[in-house]
Amino acid sequence: MDGLRLLHEARLTDLTVSTDGQRLTMRGPARLAPVAQQLVGQKQAVMDAWELYEERLSIILDSEELSHDEAVALAWMCLGYPAVSQGQQQEVAA
Repeated sequence: MDGLRLLHEARLTDLTVSTDGQRLTMRGPARLAPVAQQLVGQKQAVMDAWELYEERLSIILDSEELSHDEAVALAWMCLGYPAVSQGQQQEVAA
């Protein structure tokens, strides 16, 4: 599974993913450990995908007068994934 898909699936859950250099950080309920393990198992692909997402988000935030949530949704749409609001989050089976 590619890094973007893994990040998008994590986004559909209560799992929060962030990076700091080469460190991948995930926060969420214990029931999402299988999702977190998938991310760790594909760490380099996830890190590359995160960088691509962050680039898109930065470009959008610099060029558009959108709220942060709108910019996040647009960044995901630019990467080929549907926008997901907080109310649409769901549990992803691992």
